Amino acid sequence: MVDYYDIPNAMAKEGSKLYVNGSYLESFEKYKHLLDIYVSLYRKDEDEERKKKYMPIIEKHFSKAEEIKTTLQFKLPPSVETDQELLESIKISQ
Repeated sequence: MVDYYDIPNAMAKEGSKLYVNGSYLESFEKYKHLLDIYVSLYRKDEDEERKKKYMPIIEKHFSKAEEIKTTLQFKLPPSVETDQELLESIKISQ
């Protein structure tokens, strides 16, 4: 059975694997993208029970993205300006 949130769920698994393997920037980009999809789907979702079920999951992914962002700020050398600019330009909010 196909779930309404299958695509971002699969992306979250990929993002988690990237994080575990030390690909923090790729993981962060994956989480940022999947959160855009989650929020878009959530806003269109008409099933209130499913929305109640997924709100804590979406919030967990926002927290993970913030954690990855913090990790990146500590891991990137100061000379990597493009990555630092990318981090500073990205605002994650609910």
